[in-house]
Amino acid sequence: MIGFANAGGEREGHLIRVMEMKGKGVMMGELNGSKSERLQRFASAFKEAGFSVEFSKNVDAWLRYHVALVGPLANALYMAGSCNYRLARNPHIIKKGLRGLREAIRVVQANGFPVEPAALKVMLIIPEFILVPLARRFINTELLDIGGARHARNARDEMKKLNEELFALARNVGMDTPAMEELHRYADPNVPPAVAD
Repeated sequence: MIGFANAGGEREGHLIRVMEMKGKGVMMGELNGSKSERLQRFASAFKEAGFSVEFSKNVDAWLRYHVALVGPLANALYMAGSCNYRLARNPHIIKKGLRGLREAIRVVQANGFPVEPAALKVMLIIPEFILVPLARRFINTELLDIGGARHARNARDEMKKLNEELFALARNVGMDTPAMEELHRYADPNVPPAVAD
């Protein structure tokens, strides 16, 4: 059984600033896709603590596609100086991030994992001229500040590891990932951001 919190944040001294995605509860599932008794018990405990819960029939695939989203997004944030508001003002970096995200989705897909959630497939078919303005609106939010940029600033090692796992999956199927590779350079804290205020 594995899962994901659908929340993010950072520690500020004794204070933890966290933001939960509205309408998205704790994601959990059994690796075999069943709704086992233990899964129901865990779900009940989360619900009693005030969290909503969602189940995935293929939680392994769900988490892999989450990495496909997070890896390129974190690197686009690094490219913009780890600031989501600066990223929102730079559509050329958003475009690079979206291209990296599409490559990452295709990499996971090529490794035999069904797209989960299925709604993620739209990322592969919506044209960039529509996706970029939609992404700008999402990126320019407190949700992405607290749950995305702050997390990325404090988790470079984690993001680097997630990206390395994506590159290993790409090598596994012989796929080229030029956008992912360009973005990944910015995961190195010694590489200066591509933009400044």
